Amino acid sequence: MRAGFDMARLRTVFGNGVSHAEDGRTTTLTHRFSEEPFLKGHFPDFPVVPGVILLDGMILAMLHAFTHRTERSSAEVRSIAVETVTFHRPVLPGMHLAFVTRLDLGDDRISGKASVMVGDVRHARASLFLLTQGDAAPRPADTRRDRHDHDRHNHA
Repeated sequence: MRAGFDMARLRTVFGNGVSHAEDGRTTTLTHRFSEEPFLKGHFPDFPVVPGVILLDGMILAMLHAFTHRTERSSAEVRSIAVETVTFHRPVLPGMHLAFVTRLDLGDDRISGKASVMVGDVRHARASLFLLTQGDAAPRPADTRRDRHDHDRHNHA
């Protein structure tokens, strides 16, 4: 799945509560939802933070990790591909969230894992990869799982 993103909009929703681990490998964005307009009418009487908003937070944390690790502007990222996303538990208003990312700067692509944490409990996770201005668009068979399956069939 591919979608554009608007850094200004993401920062308006999530702010800039960002920290980086000393080794630079992990970036954390913290936020607590409360009265955001998108919560009104989303499951009345039991408001839940929408999954797409949680994915946006993971993407923003990944962009912060990209700028920190590469010293490049997030404007160089032209798209983010979502390989997988899983929602384990609902996120409710008032929960203090940590969007934790680990970026992998590989030879052929920039990928990463992101999680939505409430304390020590994971509520969601995603595998993402970033395409910068100079990257070629990936082919559908470019995911690790597809390459593995392809190799297994060739060696059988």
